[in-house]
Amino acid sequence: MARNHGVKKARGKYILFLDSDDYLSNNVCSSIFPFFEKNYNKIDLVVYNLKYKMHEKTKPHFRYSKLYDNQNKIYNVNVKNELIQTTINYCIKNKYDDNLLFNKNFSFGEDEMYATNIILRKRKFGYCSDCTYYYRMHGNNTVHNNMVTFKVFKKFVDYYLRLLKDYPNNDYVMNLVLNNLRWRLEENKLVPYTENEKLQKQFLNKIKELLDFISVERIMKLSYLKVRTRMALLHLKDIPYEVTLKDEQVIVTFDKQKYKYKNQLLVKIENIGKTYISGKIEKSFDLFTHFTNPNLTVVQ
Repeated sequence: MARNHGVKKARGKYILFLDSDDYLSNNVCSSIFPFFEKNYNKIDLVVYNLKYKMHEKTKPHFRYSKLYDNQNKIYNVNVKNELIQTTINYCIKNKYDDNLLFNKNFSFGEDEMYATNIILRKRKFGYCSDCTYYYRMHGNNTVHNNMVTFKVFKKFVDYYLRLLKDYPNNDYVMNLVLNNLRWRLEENKLVPYTENEKLQKQFLNKIKELLDFISVERIMKLSYLKVRTRMALLHLKDIPYEVTLKDEQVIVTFDKQKYKYKNQLLVKIENIGKTYISGKIEKSFDLFTHFTNPNLTVVQ
């Protein structure tokens, strides 16, 4: 509601967002303004670097450090479909009475939704490589305090379902959904810590409903998915697959297609009726597999 109030009151040519506990590099405005002026008719939104700040340590967000080119440029999301925008480090044109407003019914994730609605208009956005948004990581962040509830997650699923139906077989949209499932799965923020089987089933059914609109090709090709995430998503889509280990690579095979990945888990994989995994495994893996793949047994 506060952001919407600001958007309605803003009289400048562009609108920049900043959450109360974060801060910007000194050159954000001086970098974005001339870039936007030069490309005004081509784009409606400009993003810039994001770095996490925890205590005295700074860590770059992986997308900006690994997927973007180190230069100011315009990206076409039909081509660079992995460059999804999920955080508030962006600047938009001020269209005054025609400005979009944030969805006030979402307790978090509204910044992703807002950027997506703007980017999909032209399928393009700008990127400034030489300025930075600093996101403070601490226990008071809304996204970390928010409890994983079915009510909250259902809102996300319903929004994503509308998006997937409005933009069928769109790689950018599918990657956006996969990214949300990815971080929730990997941080155990998707399914609540509960023994209530009925509630677990509700969560998994909603995930399966989403995955009906996402191609297997997207699951296998999105570059930053972990192997265990791909395995879980294939299982939830009821796709039969085999997993083997060869020369430090995990090979996932289905329908005679082979996909090779670096063995991030340093594991031994055996197929004996079920799939058994052993070795140096992240602690969250056992809980993760418990909810997503009962045929996968973890041996620490």
